Amino acid sequence: MNVEVMEQLRLLKGLTVRFGCLHEAQVHQLKMYPGLIRGVEKSTALVNTNNRIVTFKCSGKKFIKTKKRLKELSMMTNWVRTLLWDDSVIVFEMNGKTVYDSTFDYQETESSGEYRELSE
Repeated sequence: MNVEVMEQLRLLKGLTVRFGCLHEAQVHQLKMYPGLIRGVEKSTALVNTNNRIVTFKCSGKKFIKTKKRLKELSMMTNWVRTLLWDDSVIVFEMNGKTVYDSTFDYQETESSGEYRELSE
């Protein structure tokens, strides 16, 4: 993305924060983000402007929580927060199951190498 586009998105974020509305350019970005997560074939982005929650409903290949996938989702959370509200909550659903919620801290358990959700 070039500097001019990034500056325009920053200006639009100000309008979103102030008025709770989304511009077409922001909607376009939200539609694109899930495609950057490996395994996603189809997706829909739902935005609750009152509660500042963005839910990505995706379908595709089986989703296995790995350190790399959780890092991708964490990066997507940062992208959405850069685009909309700094305190946006991001929920990522894959094949009807919630696999990521930004209100939880995902950390690897030492013994099993599996991930668990920890409340902040």
